[in-house]
Amino acid sequence: MNILYASDDNYAEIAAVSIVSLLENNKDADNINFFMFDNGLTSESKERLSGLVEKYSREIIFINMPDIEKLMGIKLHVPYWLTLTIFARLFTASLLPADIDKIIWLDADTMIRSSILPLWNEDLGGNLVGGCQDGIPVLHKKTVFLKKTDIYVNAGVYLFNLKAWRDNNIEKKFINFLKLFDGKLHYPDQDVVNGVCKNYIKLVAPKYNSISYYFNYNPELLYYANIKDYYSKEELKEAKESPVIVHFAGKGRKPWTDGNIHIYQDEYIQYRNMTPWENIPMREATTPVPEKIKSKLPGFIHRFYKKFKISKEKKPLIKYAKKRLKESEISLDDCYIK
Repeated sequence: MNILYASDDNYAEIAAVSIVSLLENNKDADNINFFMFDNGLTSESKERLSGLVEKYSREIIFINMPDIEKLMGIKLHVPYWLTLTIFARLFTASLLPADIDKIIWLDADTMIRSSILPLWNEDLGGNLVGGCQDGIPVLHKKTVFLKKTDIYVNAGVYLFNLKAWRDNNIEKKFINFLKLFDGKLHYPDQDVVNGVCKNYIKLVAPKYNSISYYFNYNPELLYYANIKDYYSKEELKEAKESPVIVHFAGKGRKPWTDGNIHIYQDEYIQYRNMTPWENIPMREATTPVPEKIKSKLPGFIHRFYKKFKISKEKKPLIKYAKKRLKESEISLDDCYIK
């Protein structure tokens, strides 16, 4: 089983929690090969991570991240809450050894609660990617030339078919897609993976990427976003009550910060105490801890406002996408498998 992370030094202690939780819950796996894209990890952090993995008789290989913008040949837009590290996953096939045909990508802000062998054993067939469906509004799909019915998966947990990537020169198509948008995408790497890999994405159960908004799940989310054919209530219930992988995405849902109220906060602390960072003070929260707030507006007015807000945010992005398609020398055919 091959596992891939990416981290800078700021996220090293967070990645360590994910790694130790995986090791604790997958002791029966014959082989676990860890790889980590290194975006400025200190020698001390790498020694700590290596020592942690070695306690379980496993190994972690660090791979220096290249100059991503130089590799792309363009300036990349990076949202304030992210870093260039996110783009490393687009070059997984060329940065990893050529004999690695399949790998599970895990964001550092994940926690593994049980065996991920069933995820590893998912048959991707001819698909390029396996992942869990995101609650992205249909209007956002249009910003990357996807149809309403196209699958859009969250970047926190991926199963990559690297053999298919190499056979189809997918990395070149990733670069073309970013150049088509002049490096400016709202969810940069996630939009690229979904945009380029459309029609070659396999959905897996949401329990493998239990995103924070599941825990405040409201069926009206699907109404606001105009999402059809989402996971069933039973699947979402399982993702909330018995998740295999918890993904601490979203504002205020960070269990390494003071005052956090995530349902799996205590479990996270247990794993944190098993890492070399156990005595490091908890971080100060940089975003408010979300609370369940009921709108005082009448229901129909509240729903109208939410749909208006999504429309206001996404329509300029759709306009920009169409403009770039007319102006760019790159066509959509340069971004897709033919």
